[in-house]
Amino acid sequence: MVPSPAFRSTSLGIILAVVFVLAATLTLLPAVLAKLGPRVDRFSLGWVESGEHRSPRFAAWSERLWRRPLPYGLVAIVLLVALALPVLSLKTGMPSIKVVPSGDNSRQGYYAIQKAFGPGSTGPLQIVAPKAQAALVGGPVAENHDLETALSAKTPLVIGVVLGLGFLLLVVAVQAPLIAAAAVVANLLATGAQSCAFAGS
Repeated sequence: MVPSPAFRSTSLGIILAVVFVLAATLTLLPAVLAKLGPRVDRFSLGWVESGEHRSPRFAAWSERLWRRPLPYGLVAIVLLVALALPVLSLKTGMPSIKVVPSGDNSRQGYYAIQKAFGPGSTGPLQIVAPKAQAALVGGPVAENHDLETALSAKTPLVIGVVLGLGFLLLVVAVQAPLIAAAAVVANLLATGAQSCAFAGS
């Protein structure tokens, strides 16, 4: 969906990694387990107890939530919306020299060029050209501008596809469209709140 070789190759690598892991899980792992047989438990951890683990605190908390789900749910939604609202005012862009550590050689070289050639020498060069010839402008600045424009244009589509697929998978898993929709909305709000917290840090 994103017209960028870097994003496409990363996505393809992730897909291939998952495919190979699944292939090994469905073929190699059963063969190894069958070959080992009971010997697979030879180095088991004796102090680890198997069975169901319960926490009295979480049990009490879940019972409290189950008795009054609506007030707790509304409070959680309001809190997530408040934390996610700054997403609407986020300004995205390509990384600048500010993301490079102060002691890094590239940042020192940046400041050396700026000192030698004067203010603005390290800034992007702005070229004014007719719209028909704008595609003839090249270089890192033009490439970054094109990539940022493409990412900004495709972001709503990517988010929509992820939410749609998540909803369909949840509908198949839980067989309850309302619960699936609520989970997708909660996931969207939580992701927005996390993005704001990450951007603020």
